[in-house]
Amino acid sequence: MQVERLKNALTDFMGEDAPEPSEEDIKIMFAILRYGGLPVDGVHGVTYLNETYVRWYYRLVQLESTLCTDAPRYNSLRKADGQAYNLFRYTGTEDLAQDIDVFRRAIGQNKLSIYGLSYGTVVGSNYATLFPNHTDRLVLDGVIPPVLETHTLPTHQQKGYSNVFEAVFTDCFESLYRNASEEERCPLAPSPSSKVQHMINDRTNLTRAAAVANYFDNIACGNDNACIDGAPATVACAAALYSKGAQTPEYCNVSAVSEAKPENAPLGPGTENDRFYETQKTIMSAVIGLDAPGRYGEEALIALWQDQLRAYGMSVRHYIEWMVPCSTWPMYSKPLPPAGNERIPALVIGNLHDQATDFGGAQLMRQAFPSGSLMTYQGFGHCLAARSFEVVGATGSEVNSVQSINHCKHLIDKYLETLELPFDGHACHLYSPLSLGPAAVERYLQSHANDSINRRGR
Repeated sequence: MQVERLKNALTDFMGEDAPEPSEEDIKIMFAILRYGGLPVDGVHGVTYLNETYVRWYYRLVQLESTLCTDAPRYNSLRKADGQAYNLFRYTGTEDLAQDIDVFRRAIGQNKLSIYGLSYGTVVGSNYATLFPNHTDRLVLDGVIPPVLETHTLPTHQQKGYSNVFEAVFTDCFESLYRNASEEERCPLAPSPSSKVQHMINDRTNLTRAAAVANYFDNIACGNDNACIDGAPATVACAAALYSKGAQTPEYCNVSAVSEAKPENAPLGPGTENDRFYETQKTIMSAVIGLDAPGRYGEEALIALWQDQLRAYGMSVRHYIEWMVPCSTWPMYSKPLPPAGNERIPALVIGNLHDQATDFGGAQLMRQAFPSGSLMTYQGFGHCLAARSFEVVGATGSEVNSVQSINHCKHLIDKYLETLELPFDGHACHLYSPLSLGPAAVERYLQSHANDSINRRGR
């Protein structure tokens, strides 16, 4: 029944002249539908490297977006004169900025201060652009670039993931040359990047490929230090899988990390975390689809994917998972003006190793607000935490990161209280590299005894 419904939907969407999907095509489509995205497991392998899977992902997302925007429940709203309108024509950032100003007027305030995190940097910077006379303090942290096109968010997220991976690989390699003890040397060195990419590309061992791809995605998973603190265990597992005859430690849990969903599993993301991730992408495609000009057909998308794959390798997963929803959104866009204002003293915070946004976005945003300052956090995670942390109880790289976060947080509080900006270009330093040797693994396992390194569960 499900197969026939899917075939009929595709025939209606692609036309009767389109070739009927083969049995293998049907299996690929249902694999994508079961996962709510491109699967990475021991049965299908690392599918974001496979053109056939990427093509079917594009077609299914395009079909889903079209069905969603055409659904009666989103087209049944009517104006006072009886004219119907589509809800998705009003999901852009400019609409939200206008709503914020309605709120400002409703509470009787002349100015608002905005602390924007992640997509909030788009909201905050555009409110300040549209309503500069009503903007007071402006903090932009985890910055999406001030000029949006369809490819902007996917490209910067891909670069962000690449920055995290390369930092781990660099600290791993350098552990051989900074007089580190045997217990502090990274077991994946030398050439950690090449070894990891080789394993992910290896189609003769799909279980290993999927496990390694998921391991490294898990160290770039969140807004704090908990995920990157698992980097020692990640590189130890990858090193064991790369070495012939080496026994893989039990904590690597290879079977669980690479386990495929059964064919009778319900369609759609399984875990609460996965459902949130997929819902977030759908919502953001509705927003960015209005904010950003430019759409990409299937062949153009495949050409871009091939270019990005050559340039970024394993990080391309995060390009394709965002680029497809953004570039297939069917509504006409309402492009935003370039964000910025020469008078507003914005505090722009850039993170060198933010998996969701490349540091270059913060530099561009600082240019857009020339009276502001750029402050750099050298640590890991998406956005600075909006609170202070206690060093007590922290272990491994967490101590280093917590001290740096608290230093940045002190300067943010000072700006909010006094409007005094930190020195333009100020950096909140990490004073030591990541520790990735066996001793760091032991510290991690002791302090995260109830955690699994398979955090994302994709």
